[in-house]
Amino acid sequence: MNEKIKLANELIDIGDNEQLDEIIDLLDKGKDMLKDTIISGRLKDEKLMEYTLGTNEDISNTILRKEELDKGLIDVRQFVSYFEKNNTFQGDMNNKN
Repeated sequence: MNEKIKLANELIDIGDNEQLDEIIDLLDKGKDMLKDTIISGRLKDEKLMEYTLGTNEDISNTILRKEELDKGLIDVRQFVSYFEKNNTFQGDMNNKN
């Protein structure tokens, strides 16, 4: 899912609508699936819940950027994911390097 979010944002940044609609549709379906998972209470692990919520937020922000692109309102600033904004999992990532 995160790779699709990244690809969609890269396509938005360069203004390439050709593949974008298909990816946005997939992300929208994934968002609904994540929302159902969150609401159902099936996630008991706190880190997994945080990851799921962050991914859901990233999808929402990506879809919003696509809507802004379609309306000609896109801000050219780079997409910043939930995880980057909140430094989530940065410690884990630094340990792998």
